[in-house]
Amino acid sequence: MLEDKGESELALKRDLYDYYYEYAVIVNDKIENPKLVMEAFFMSMPKWMVFQIDFRNTIGAALGFKPRPVVQSKEELAEMIKLRHEFYRIEKQSFDEIILCEEDHFLKFKIAFKLIPAATSTRVLCTSVVKFNGRRAKYYFKLVHSFHEKMVRYQMNRLHNFLPMVNDKS
Repeated sequence: MLEDKGESELALKRDLYDYYYEYAVIVNDKIENPKLVMEAFFMSMPKWMVFQIDFRNTIGAALGFKPRPVVQSKEELAEMIKLRHEFYRIEKQSFDEIILCEEDHFLKFKIAFKLIPAATSTRVLCTSVVKFNGRRAKYYFKLVHSFHEKMVRYQMNRLHNFLPMVNDKS
């Protein structure tokens, strides 16, 4: 069993991956369900990120990584991306952490949300890792990794705005 030092399970296994990124925020609420954090994270994506993801999908399709999603409008694409967590497979879930996975023959991407409670707040860690399956995946990810880090920071900093919305739904 892994010793809990306030790190996500993915962080403890970071040596198994080719890319690792972690970002943490403190939310001034007690949060008890990591799935709510995951939903708020994906809900917090603004329109300018939707366009970045559309650009990434265009590059990925041109390089043969993933087929471009068939959508009729930018609004439909935005809605699809906001519900993106539904496209991930939940690999593992515990009382304080949820790990999502997306895998294809080019790379394996995982993202985890870990809750570290304090007296009146919760520290939320977002950890993402990638394992490349070949050189093409490495080159593709070089193009998108800086977007990824900016997007994670931006969305994590907006969590406090979106947690009440997902709390009301549950």
